[in-house]
Amino acid sequence: MIRDQKFQIGDRVKIISDCQSYGKCGTVIKCWHNYCSHNNYVEVKLDNGTTHNYNELSLVFTNEQNNITEGVNKNMLMGNYK
Repeated sequence: MIRDQKFQIGDRVKIISDCQSYGKCGTVIKCWHNYCSHNNYVEVKLDNGTTHNYNELSLVFTNEQNNITEGVNKNMLMGNYK
């Protein structure tokens, strides 16, 4: 039986599986279903720039934004710098 995809491209997610990227946040860039294992998988671009594949059960939705990028953009627009 095929389960519906829980996540969509562009969703912000947090990693909850016991792996090296536990607790990190990222953005969904690809979703697919593996018909052999009957699992849904998601490719996530983490905020540190790396991409990893996860079983969708290893992810939860989050509202956290990439503060590093936002902070850099805000600083670039502020002040009278050349």
